Amino acid sequence: MLIRMSHRGGCGCDPNSGDGAGVLVGMPDAFMRSVAMERFGKELPGAGEYCVGNIFFPKDEAKMAAGKDIMEGFVKRAGLSVMGWRKVPTDNSMLGKVRRN
Repeated sequence: MLIRMSHRGGCGCDPNSGDGAGVLVGMPDAFMRSVAMERFGKELPGAGEYCVGNIFFPKDEAKMAAGKDIMEGFVKRAGLSVMGWRKVPTDNSMLGKVRRN
């Protein structure tokens, strides 16, 4: 897909890294259910009755904890609850020098 994108989201000065182009896809319900059970020992509500978010926190543990507290406050005020937090596995080995720094 990124081969066909000529805007700045699909290309950058480093040929091995883009500038953060994203692709919106549907919720992978079966995958999320397996992660919820494996990671938290909990079953999710029906499809379309839960949400998942990607939040980029600072690496500093204290700042990360403060960020999680802030997000949980927002969620609670919306009448929802947080099931848990999961660090998404990543493999940055193929990134260009610009993005690794």
